[in-house]
Amino acid sequence: MGRKRESQIVMLEHSKAKIELLEKYLQKYLNIISNDGFTNKINLFDLFCGEGIYENGGEGSPVILIV
Repeated sequence: MGRKRESQIVMLEHSKAKIELLEKYLQKYLNIISNDGFTNKINLFDLFCGEGIYENGGEGSPVILIV
């Protein structure tokens, strides 16, 4: 594997905004879908995610998906 880019080490502002939006969306969506009376299992996949923890303390999608 090659050298990591800055965006893979430090959570940048646009990434932080994307994660906050994803978190708010999932909170609402999962609350609704889990109470629909039909859904028994929900699988979440983020095929483009990295490790989820940034050196500056930022938390990426893998972290918010497991909380």
